[in-house]
Amino acid sequence: MIAAKGAVSKVTTSVTKRPTTSKSGTYKVTVTPPSGLSAATGKVTVTLKKGSSTKKVTGTLKSGVVTITVPKLANGVWKASVTYAGNTTYAAKTVSGNAIVVGHTKISKISTAVVKAPTTKASGKYSVTVSHATGLPTVSGKVTVTLTKGKTTKKVYGTLKSGVVTVTVPKLVKGTWKVKVSYPGSSVYLKASATGKSIVVK
Repeated sequence: MIAAKGAVSKVTTSVTKRPTTSKSGTYKVTVTPPSGLSAATGKVTVTLKKGSSTKKVTGTLKSGVVTITVPKLANGVWKASVTYAGNTTYAAKTVSGNAIVVGHTKISKISTAVVKAPTTKASGKYSVTVSHATGLPTVSGKVTVTLTKGKTTKKVYGTLKSGVVTVTVPKLVKGTWKVKVSYPGSSVYLKASATGKSIVVK
């Protein structure tokens, strides 16, 4: 009787070096076994797709890890599917991997919230979330929050952490302050701006 093969715990990926239209990059795949069991061995295939274009690259695991060279690619978002072929111990497994962005791509959206409204005597808090499509890198960098009431303008700045930042808003005069949020872009994402939730100072 042939024993059934076991399942690996998980397959994780990361883009260790982004390819460009003129240079290759690298893609890391880690196949994690159940706790206490032997490291996974065997082949891993990464399939990259953008529209009707498909590219495949293959590597061999060493202690459950492999870094595969990715060829130069056309601009755009390349979705990744990662297949572990299995071995005599572990069954094959296919997962969605981290997408590869060549050039720049758009963020999904900018969301805002008044965490704590400022007053005429005390500062407040304002939250900004910059979202991205599933599988793409977390959005990083700075954001500028511009507050406007009539001819008066104030600006506050913050640095995103995992795509989120809460900035301190200074005390303000009474009234409704309009808000605009600006993101300058990064090596992955294009710059973007959005109208945020207004701040009402009572």
